Amino acid sequence: MSRREALANDWRNLSFRFRQATPAGRRLRFGLFLLLFALVGLEAGVLRELWRLKAEEPRVLRGNPAAEEMKAFQERLPQQRAFLEHRGRSLQTAQLAEAVGRRPFDGGVTVPLPAPEIPPEPAWANQPPPPPPEPLPPLITLKAVMVLGNKAAAVADIEGEAPARILRVGTEFGSGQGRVVRITPEGVRIKWRSRIEDIGLQPY
Repeated sequence: MSRREALANDWRNLSFRFRQATPAGRRLRFGLFLLLFALVGLEAGVLRELWRLKAEEPRVLRGNPAAEEMKAFQERLPQQRAFLEHRGRSLQTAQLAEAVGRRPFDGGVTVPLPAPEIPPEPAWANQPPPPPPEPLPPLITLKAVMVLGNKAAAVADIEGEAPARILRVGTEFGSGQGRVVRITPEGVRIKWRSRIEDIGLQPY
């Protein structure tokens, strides 16, 4: 069966069902009626829109922006001319033009510069500088202590000096800034400038 014969056969079946008084035929006729009614409504809506567009008046652009701008410029022109004339008659402008001789780069006129403002000195500027910090005592490592009656001595390593130095009461160190004031079996008491420190024996 060719395609044309198949289409003809389908059309005959559809026509037969359309003419039948069965529920399927009634549904088919009702559907075709709704489709026809929808097409008629759509056609009426399109015609009404075309009639409305045809009845509208064409919009006409009124006013010319260039002409309005030219009119506003002409209205401001007298004020600008008056300002230019007043500026041309200014005495200060005429004197400056005469002094310069219309040659501002010839060095004929020297405009004085304003003197710079020097701020006042702060209160701490006239005060003397603070004293330098007091130097710290050197590091002392006590190695041994010997106490025999009224005689006492100690062996210690002092930072910046020879190792294993023997110390007695009154021995000075650190360029004379430190001095041994007491030696006991527990350790050595030294005086560094104005401060007193106790150095204990280091355990082995």
